[in-house]
Amino acid sequence: MSDSATAQSYLGAESAISASTDFHQQEFMIERLIKRISTATLVKVVSVTNKPGETKAVGSLDALPLVNQIDGYGNATKHQVVHNLAYFRHQGGKYAVIVDPQPGDVGVAVFADRDISSVKQNKDQANPGSRRHHDPADGIYVGLALGGENPEQYLRFFKENDKEGVQLHDKNGNDVLMNEDGTTITDKSGNKIVMTSAGINLNP
Repeated sequence: MSDSATAQSYLGAESAISASTDFHQQEFMIERLIKRISTATLVKVVSVTNKPGETKAVGSLDALPLVNQIDGYGNATKHQVVHNLAYFRHQGGKYAVIVDPQPGDVGVAVFADRDISSVKQNKDQANPGSRRHHDPADGIYVGLALGGENPEQYLRFFKENDKEGVQLHDKNGNDVLMNEDGTTITDKSGNKIVMTSAGINLNP
């Protein structure tokens, strides 16, 4: 083969045995179709419609799939941003824990087997909006998966030094700690109130 032909050649997904038998030909075609299906992947949140902590209905987000596509030579093709994905929130009826995704979060997106656009719009049972299936446009972001920064505000359930409890902490340094000894409230200046079954103790 000439250098010019080599330069213009394309290395596809076929192997040396892909066309060797009817079975391998069918196997190759099935494999190609399966690899067109979107199931789940890691994405980076680009933007979110809701502001942090905003007390409104769940919004939507734009996300960038992070696992690049590659050709037969190993050359990468980056994905583009996928728009208007639904996202998960811990909520039942009108009761919610509001910790909406933030730009820069890296998490998992799953993709519905049919077009969910009509259901998203009507928030009720509906026909699929189109014939597409397993498509990134029908993704749902289900939450943080890789790291992120150390949290500055948190609610945590813990077991430390044989004591179990709950801690609520904000970025200003205010803290509420509840365990078997009682409840300790500490403000950002270090002042404490300790409430136990024996009573209330200020600045113990």
